[in-house]
Amino acid sequence: MIVEQREDGRVVTEATVKVHVKGERIVATGEGNGPVNALDNALRLAIVRKYPHLGDIDLVNYKVRILDENKGTGAVTRVLLDASDGERTWGSIGVSENIIEASWQALVDAIEYGMLHDAGAAPSVDEPADDEPADDGPAIDEPAGQATDGLRPSADSPVGPARP
Repeated sequence: MIVEQREDGRVVTEATVKVHVKGERIVATGEGNGPVNALDNALRLAIVRKYPHLGDIDLVNYKVRILDENKGTGAVTRVLLDASDGERTWGSIGVSENIIEASWQALVDAIEYGMLHDAGAAPSVDEPADDEPADDGPAIDEPAGQATDGLRPSADSPVGPARP
């Protein structure tokens, strides 16, 4: 992550991600109006060639909650992120002492949910498949940061290696 203020006073943020997508190591750099926007743009650049439908997913809300206020900037943060594909909206969560790591967790989970619940690829959460029993309980997704379908940070990624 690089944040610089240009001579004209404009602040530009750049993020570089290194991820493995379907067994291929991809390095991509994105710019944005802040670190999370730049990280989102870089991640999309890295994976959209393999998953073009992810270009339809937009981040529609981003919230940060401080969990232990008396620790100041060293506090654990919880990032709440909402994403939408234009038809559905879903949320994801990331938690870490590092706000960028927490944002990465939430961002990856939102993208993975979009991958796994693409209208043509999987049944809707609200409508069970014909061979799947109906369940009136809440939907439970994988824990934050659990990568699926080969989307994992590289060992030398700026956000650290993938967690088991």
